[in-house]
Amino acid sequence: MRPTLGLYLILIGILEFYLNGCRTAVPQATVDDFQLDDQEDQEEGSASASSQSPKNESKLTMDHPKEPTAWFTRRLLMTTPQPAATRINECHEKIDATVKDAPNLRALDEVSLTLESVVTQSPNLYHWCFYQIMADLDLRLNTDSPLMQDKADLFMSRMKSLWGLGRALDTGLGTTVYMSYLRTRYTEINQNIFGRNLETVDVNSFRMPTSGAGKAAAEYDAH
Repeated sequence: MRPTLGLYLILIGILEFYLNGCRTAVPQATVDDFQLDDQEDQEEGSASASSQSPKNESKLTMDHPKEPTAWFTRRLLMTTPQPAATRINECHEKIDATVKDAPNLRALDEVSLTLESVVTQSPNLYHWCFYQIMADLDLRLNTDSPLMQDKADLFMSRMKSLWGLGRALDTGLGTTVYMSYLRTRYTEINQNIFGRNLETVDVNSFRMPTSGAGKAAAEYDAH
């Protein structure tokens, strides 16, 4: 039997009554509720910022890449808590300004002594600054200008900063890990980016080889 018009009206009335009852029973969100959520978000953001504040940097671990390669360096930086980006940038700028006038690696020996006292005051910051500078160099060598001269200028500029900082870290912390890492990376980048097969670079003096394919790399030290 087909439903009559009256039955349709009754069903519609029941449905409206049910919906109105549901609207009344379900509490509606208020402005205060949203303000509370915003406050919680702000507190979470403040906690995150606090964990990266300068006073908490001493609590950060000072891990190293498992292997001295671009991939393991990038992996370390992507998976380990570090100082805030602003602090890393300030460190990078300070290192660049300190080493920029050093005419050769011998002069950088003296610069590293100046950096040593600074590094030992905030070892966690300068530890992560070292690997961030290296990772940025890796990225730019593979994505920036295709001109080899531009890459070479960038490479030598960043290596000056890394050499001075790495030397200061090793001396200040009583290790050899930073210069050992840098020696391997220097040789690897010369081979993979510039096509120069260098001899092993001495980790203590970091002087470039003076014969064969590596002669051009030694010119900086000879000035």
